Amino acid sequence: MLHKPVKMRVQMEKCKLLAKRVVKEFGTEKITAFLVVKREWLSLHQKTCGPRHGREKLRRAQSAAKMMIPENVSTEGVTDNLRVKVLSRMQSDDITADVRRDSDILVYGSRLMRSHPDEHQALLVSQKMRDLAKLVRAAHKKDPSILGIRQCIDPNKSDTVVAAVRIVAGYSEET
Repeated sequence: MLHKPVKMRVQMEKCKLLAKRVVKEFGTEKITAFLVVKREWLSLHQKTCGPRHGREKLRRAQSAAKMMIPENVSTEGVTDNLRVKVLSRMQSDDITADVRRDSDILVYGSRLMRSHPDEHQALLVSQKMRDLAKLVRAAHKKDPSILGIRQCIDPNKSDTVVAAVRIVAGYSEET
């Protein structure tokens, strides 16, 4: 009986950890970084905190957690179809995190999903969104003032964007 209260206290501390978020200044934007949670903690959190707040237990809690979009991103043009068919299936890496942070890339993905509604087209949409995020990342390395795809459209930065496209495409002048 001694272990049960200790276990419950640890579970409560873990649930408090899940609620914490770190906000960092990145240029002119605030980026909310969510805590990375172990699988065991996520299921524990679902079991203990779900009923307490009147929510049912999610069957695919990990998949739902992967689809979370940071708070500072506008979700106005993002459809549920994009979240379920594309964002939940994307490989979890830095490029996917960049896709989720850029609201313009998400809106572009939603429009592509509307024009290509078939199930097998989700991979195409995912790849196009990843390509845009790679372009933004390469452009940011050349010019740190570029934080999203919207800054890449600026005519003053066209030389930087062309150089970034060459990097992403793997173009070299020697070959």
